[in-house]
Amino acid sequence: SEALERKTQEKALAFSREQYEVLLSQVSKAIAGVSKKTGEQFFVSLVRSLSASLGFSFVVIAEVQAENPERMSTLAVGNDKQMSANFTFDIQGTPCENLLKRRDCFYSEKVAELYPLDTWLRDNKIESYIGVLLLNSAWDILGVLIACHDAPKKNLTHPRLIFPFFSAMAEAEMERRRYEKAFLKENALVRLSKSIAVASNDLPDME
Repeated sequence: SEALERKTQEKALAFSREQYEVLLSQVSKAIAGVSKKTGEQFFVSLVRSLSASLGFSFVVIAEVQAENPERMSTLAVGNDKQMSANFTFDIQGTPCENLLKRRDCFYSEKVAELYPLDTWLRDNKIESYIGVLLLNSAWDILGVLIACHDAPKKNLTHPRLIFPFFSAMAEAEMERRRYEKAFLKENALVRLSKSIAVASNDLPDME
């Protein structure tokens, strides 16, 4: 009947609202913990928090190498229980190749079969995969944020809601680090120039 259908819809809406409120609470706590850190510890904390929120086997944050845009280096890899060693990898033949074409990747299952050249996916028996591109404020590519699991994940609604919060934090920290590195490099060059100028003034007159 119409009344029963309306009641079912109301229950579904109330359940969705309750789920969303729980999700928002989880994300808020995670963001509060991550935002207190910077640098390497920031990325480790983000990986742990996102893995815990999603229940995924791995979360990976990687940046495109400035000297070779065909390769990426991870900044943090692991889950809420333990971290793995960082590594460098070729983009070709991996889901990251699609990400760099500015296409988000969402695979609920069999991702390793779709990318047979990606040995990391195969070695870790990855089934489901979520990846988004990380951009700076000028929309230039910084890297990627990835979450993957060793079992199928049929419903990716929860991850799709959570990812924008964490990707925005990763983008801000990656851009901050790049500005910091550029600033330190510029300061080092200024100090070197001053040292050269002082040394030149101290040289004896050869006339």
